[in-house]
Amino acid sequence: MNKYNVNIKDNQKSLLIRSATIQDATRLTNWWNDGSVMAHAGFPNGLNQSIEQTIEQIQLNETRPSQLCIIEKDGLCIGELSFRISDDVAEIGIKICESSFQNQGLGTILLQQLITFLFENVKIEKIILDTNLKNLRAQRVYENIGFKKLAVHVDAGKDQLGALQSYVDYELSRAQFENGIRLITDTSFKQAIATSILADLPEWFGLPDSTTEYIQQSMNMPFFATFRNNKPVGFIVLKETSKFTAEIYVMGILKDFHRQQIGEQLFYKFVQFAHNSGYEYLQVKTVDEGHYAEYDRTRLFYEKMNFRKLECFPDMWDKNNPCLIMVQSVDSAMKHFNNQL
Repeated sequence: MNKYNVNIKDNQKSLLIRSATIQDATRLTNWWNDGSVMAHAGFPNGLNQSIEQTIEQIQLNETRPSQLCIIEKDGLCIGELSFRISDDVAEIGIKICESSFQNQGLGTILLQQLITFLFENVKIEKIILDTNLKNLRAQRVYENIGFKKLAVHVDAGKDQLGALQSYVDYELSRAQFENGIRLITDTSFKQAIATSILADLPEWFGLPDSTTEYIQQSMNMPFFATFRNNKPVGFIVLKETSKFTAEIYVMGILKDFHRQQIGEQLFYKFVQFAHNSGYEYLQVKTVDEGHYAEYDRTRLFYEKMNFRKLECFPDMWDKNNPCLIMVQSVDSAMKHFNNQL
């Protein structure tokens, strides 16, 4: 019996992370010996590992908190992940091994589940990982989740074929996890965050029908939330209005946390995500000036973030709420923030 057994379920996405068992030995061996699966790890010819060696690794699950795990989707084994615990630090690795399940955003969801498990159940203080410098997709995933880039090691090693390889080190501390910005993928969590925060902002979100629409639509869009002491205190949601343009669909911060630069931090994460996703322009809709003091403050915030007025549509919403559209280029937003750093 494995007293360290891992069993992390996401019923909504039909995902499961579980500790590997002897029954998984053949599958793991096949994956590890497949060069197409192992190339990013520096083994384009595979590990050439025997099933007996794999069984020995699996059996270690029963003797230590470090675990080798299987990833399941809809009951099918699609990949593996592992974490090694040393003192209060966990080093993690993940691979979606079945190609038909790659590039679907599953890695982001699985990593978030693992990170939450490690901080809340295993009680570690830091998570570390590394990835190949050429693996830009993985780097974007780690940075969107909240990992901080520590170092780049250029030509630090060679793969099986003798080609020089470069690596990037990442770290996520408990303090960053509990007091930072996270990309939220769980739709129920998105709904709970948006509901609680918008309820605290009736001056901006006082119409029940439109507020409900914001909450419901946000569940299916890229959603970032910022935390203090592991409690969500603000969020921002990205809506694609065209393949070139990302819109701030809705944004909210608990009143007690206003004027603490949380809005700027959330918007910067939004801009980074838009840039990494290939968008060229940003836009936001708000009420035109001179109608409500609260929305005048909102407009001034967007102007501070380098947005410029494009056009006002008096009847898009209703005559009491003329819709002002503000825009800027992604490059302009990136330059603005880089100048602030």
